[in-house]
Amino acid sequence: MATIALTGATSMIGLAFIRKAISAGHSIVCFVRKDSSRLSLLSHFDGIKIIYSSLAELDSIDVDYKADFFLHLGWSATSLDARDNYVGQISNITYTVNAVKLANRLGCKSFLGAGSQAECGLVTKPISISTPANPISGYGVAKYSASLFARVMCLQYGIRFNWARILSVYGPNDSPNSLISYCVEAFLRNENIYVTPCEQVWDYIHCDDVADALFIILQKGLEGIGYSIGSGIGRPLKSYIEEIKFLLDSKSKIYYGWKEYYPHQPMYLIADIKPLLELGFSPKNNISDFIKKILEEKDIR
Repeated sequence: MATIALTGATSMIGLAFIRKAISAGHSIVCFVRKDSSRLSLLSHFDGIKIIYSSLAELDSIDVDYKADFFLHLGWSATSLDARDNYVGQISNITYTVNAVKLANRLGCKSFLGAGSQAECGLVTKPISISTPANPISGYGVAKYSASLFARVMCLQYGIRFNWARILSVYGPNDSPNSLISYCVEAFLRNENIYVTPCEQVWDYIHCDDVADALFIILQKGLEGIGYSIGSGIGRPLKSYIEEIKFLLDSKSKIYYGWKEYYPHQPMYLIADIKPLLELGFSPKNNISDFIKKILEEKDIR
């Protein structure tokens, strides 16, 4: 069994990845801020080692243990109003560099960093391994720059490098400000929701499927490849919202167009997952099952 080093462990994707890895018998070393408001979420897991460290402190960690893989999910300044905060975004490039240096000290044979569709800017075709980078936000610029530095350093250290451009994710432990979480909570309370026109064609993927994809890339990813992670299926954003309302049998009203699109709003986001399918990946979750599980848990309570 392998030992996997992980930043961003308390994020929705991080927690899903831990569930996946632990169930497969692997050990996890988590680098987590001591003052993280989500630290208690890690108390449910056995077989993890917690190292208290912020992203800014990764370069100064003394290590007396080894790891096989390094998954770098940690990123600061992720809120919409911070994505063009260039000081904060540039810091993330340094954090990624220091994560690679830490991976080298740990003796890791593989490094996987979490990128974003924001690296590609506005696209009209599915995002594939060959989609050129064309970021139009500080967040996208920083993600792409971090990937370039990480790739060069991994090459110097002899560590296999991969990058994952992750599209829109939903699931347990999501931010309450995400669209899916916002809609679910409002519909459960029969409260009206106020959204943009929601004309975007979007590819949503469950966090457990993202965890599966990341796990497969760590084990089998081809050197230097930046994989796109999504379900591979796009739908108008309105259809997701309408489906959630229907499944929850909500009396809420939906006010489309009440909010404006945010700057740099992509209107088309679908992942080309063929390279992942070739590695053995297969999405298993959908919005309908997610909502049904929420209702089951609500009935139990």
